[in-house]
Amino acid sequence: MDNYSFYEILFGLALFTIGVIAYWLPTIIAFRNQKSSRVIIAILNFLFAGTGIGWVILLFWALRKDHGINQLKALR
Repeated sequence: MDNYSFYEILFGLALFTIGVIAYWLPTIIAFRNQKSSRVIIAILNFLFAGTGIGWVILLFWALRKDHGINQLKALR
């Protein structure tokens, strides 16, 4: 069995944490921006973000301005 140093373990945990945050980035952005489709983005992120192209599409969707019914009600 290999003996890993403290710094190797810490580096591995840091990479893992960055990877998890990057994977869930579209969902994090959607919830922070209070998007009306944030739950759908979260579900699709769970299912399709691992494909790469799914992650890019979801990131684009999360960053787009929300033109939903909430914006129309705010204009009244």
